This record gives sequence, structure tokens and C-alpha cells, in this order.
Amino acid sequence: MEFFPLYVEQMEEDEKFKKLSPTKKCYYFLMQSQANKIGEYYMSDTDFAAALNCSHETITAARKEFVKNNWIEIIPGRIEKNGRFLTTVYKKVKWSKTPKIGDGKRFVQFQRFALEKLLGFHCKPEIILVYVCLYYWQSIKSLEDGNFFISKKKMHEITGIKSAKKIEQCLEELHDIVAFSGNERFFDYEITHHQFKILNWGTPVDPSIDSTAYSIQRGIWNDIKERGTIMQQEKKAKDQERKLKRMEKVYNFFVAEQSKITGKKPAPFGHQINEFLSHAVNVGEERMVELIIDFFKDSNTKSQKKTLGKFLETLKNVK
Repeated sequence: MEFFPLYVEQMEEDEKFKKLSPTKKCYYFLMQSQANKIGEYYMSDTDFAAALNCSHETITAARKEFVKNNWIEIIPGRIEKNGRFLTTVYKKVKWSKTPKIGDGKRFVQFQRFALEKLLGFHCKPEIILVYVCLYYWQSIKSLEDGNFFISKKKMHEITGIKSAKKIEQCLEELHDIVAFSGNERFFDYEITHHQFKILNWGTPVDPSIDSTAYSIQRGIWNDIKERGTIMQQEKKAKDQERKLKRMEKVYNFFVAEQSKITGKKPAPFGHQINEFLSHAVNVGEERMVELIIDFFKDSNTKSQKKTLGKFLETLKNVK
């Protein structure tokens, strides 16, 4: 079966990790899984965001925190001179490698497909975190009959979810999700005053030994990629819209400079304004201001010729 390690040090002892939000923890588990399976790998922020149903900004902020904590080593994503975008490369991820015999590190083997399956159900991070906690705890306790207990206090300590009611809600939602195969639930549970009793605990069939599970696994990642592509397109459109709004003040600067010469406010065609803003986005705000200043300082062109249309003509030779 395909597993990645969850260390006791990570889950119960590292205070910085324990204080992470559910989304950040799930992001880290996914990074661990990928690094354990592939080693050095690349994956876009929008793919991670799509997998966890969160924003692109949440992923970038979390990754900065992980780097600061010395948990991961990366090569940041960047745009090359030819316009090609390179996604972030994850070179090293702490706790992703299974320890060697004799290292003295306590850990459990967490089934990779179980995490992927929950992502396929589009589960909220809190629900995924509750499942990870239960899987981890039953493994630590080495229980083989599918039944085990976990105190509400321990659930809070491992998940970081403060509200007992919230944990119960997550447990209920997790239970109500269709099982990993067939229509049976993958566990039952009972709630007492101080603890949860988990009954008939099960795990999914591993894709490495089952063709149906393998097909489901591939479908999950294809869906994540598709949603990631859509998020990337939406982000690009929003970025473009923000840039255009920023460039409106550059256009206002052009109008002000032109008014100083003509003594009146110009009335350009709408398509000229759009062309102006498009150029401004491409060359950048500071460069555009420089070009405007040079245009109006140029003594070779009569003042009445210093129109927006004439300025746009001069931009054709700008790289």
C-alpha cells in the first residue's frame, strides 16, 4: 500500500505545527504525501488551492510560514523573460520521509489514498483533519478490531479545533459521507461525556492493488487539475482588472499633461482609452509615466498634434 508518515513529533509535540489552522495542516499533509511519493516535485498554488477549496492567497501565505519555520525548502515560482511561468518547486519537506530503523522516531503510516479520497469528496479542511486525527490515533494505539476510544481532550489537542461542538459536527459530517467503496459507512461512532467511541473503523482499498480505486484516484487528480486551471484563469482575469484600475490614474496623468498644453480636456474615442490602458499594463506604471513626460517634452511635435492618438502611435516602437 502507498503511505506517507505522520510523526508523533509533528502531530503532538511541535507547538508551531499544532497551532496551524486546519487548512494549513491539510496543505502540509498534502505536501508531505507528494514529497514522500515523488521526492522533489512541482505543483502550482492554484492546484493546491483547488484541492483544499481555499484561496490562492491562503496557500502563498501558508508556504511563507512553512519556509520561515524551516519545514520546507523551495524554488519560488517565477515568470521568465519569455513570459513562461514556472511553478514552485518543493525540494524538501520535513517529516515526509519514513525514518530509518534505529532512528528512534515514532510515526504512523497514513494511507495516501485516504487523504486523496477526502479531497475528492471536496471535504472541508476541518473534516479532513478530524479523519486524519482518528486514523493517526487508532494507529498509535495499535488497535486491530476496528474499535477504539479517543478523548475529546485528545481530539482537541491533535486537531487544534477548540470547540467540542465543532468537532462533533465534523465527526457527523465525516460519518455521513459515502464510504470509500460501496454504500456502507467507513466507521460508526458513539459520543459519551468525555470521549468518542469509534466502531468498525475501515480504510479504502489501495489503488496499487485495485484497478477501480486507481481509476478513482486518477479522476480525483484530474478534477483538481481542472479546477486549478479554472482558478488560474479567474485569478489572471482579476489581476488584469486590478492592473487596469491602477493604470487609470496614469491615463488621468496624460489628460492633465495634455490639458496644460491645449487648455481644454480632450475627448478621445473609447477604443483609444482601452488601447492606452492595455499598453500601460504591458510596460508598467513607472515606464508609462516616463513615456508621457517625454512625449509632451518633445519639441519636434506641435502642441496641437500632441493627441492621445499620436501618443499611441509612438508606443508602437516601445518594447
